[in-house]
Amino acid sequence: MTERVHFVLPQMTPYYGMEKAAALLMAALVERHWDVTATVLSGGIPRVAAGLRLDALEIPRSPVRLVRAVPPLRRGLAHLPDDALIVACGLWAAAPVATALVATGRSYIAWEHSVLAPRLQIDKRVAVLLRLVDTPGLRPARVVAVSEGVRRAVASRWPGVPASVVTTFSRTNASAARAWTGWPARLRRPSDRRGRQAAGRSSAGPSRASRCTWRRPRDRRPGAAAAPLGRWFVRARGV
Repeated sequence: MTERVHFVLPQMTPYYGMEKAAALLMAALVERHWDVTATVLSGGIPRVAAGLRLDALEIPRSPVRLVRAVPPLRRGLAHLPDDALIVACGLWAAAPVATALVATGRSYIAWEHSVLAPRLQIDKRVAVLLRLVDTPGLRPARVVAVSEGVRRAVASRWPGVPASVVTTFSRTNASAARAWTGWPARLRRPSDRRGRQAAGRSSAGPSRASRCTWRRPRDRRPGAAAAPLGRWFVRARGV
């Protein structure tokens, strides 16, 4: 059975940081024969990502762009297969995705990198977006945090939502492969509500040693980077 995943990104340009990590991840999943698609809210598609199946909404960057993104997102996400996972990359994607999925019966996974306690105090934009997604009906089913600090900040706001620490990557597929080897080998799939609560209580993620001690993978192909994430996504279907 073909695994399907759809990413939603605020933008792909400028091409660095989370944008580059997302492109590397999508390319690695494609090499592992996943059916990967994505929606980009604003801006164009960088040439390096031209081989990916990306739909650019080209919504002008403005204070209301996330509001304007909801109707086209709702239409687009409604056409996804029922078994497709939806991954929102950051709060700027999570807010419109969560709103677009209201009353659809679908959930999403938040890949979060910007929610940190100090930033919430000084950046009103992040605080407002988190307050919006903090509504119980808009919270994600699961969270992938890029650091332990992000995981702690998210866990304090969304108790009971399973959260895992996954160190991100941004240089090359080789560096991505090294990072993926540090992922937890097993992430259990909660089969019921009690399982979700248990997962939320035990979502501390890998130990510091496992996050910081990377071992070179035997399979050095770019697609090798996607294997642990693929297993994580398959288990995430239980939410």
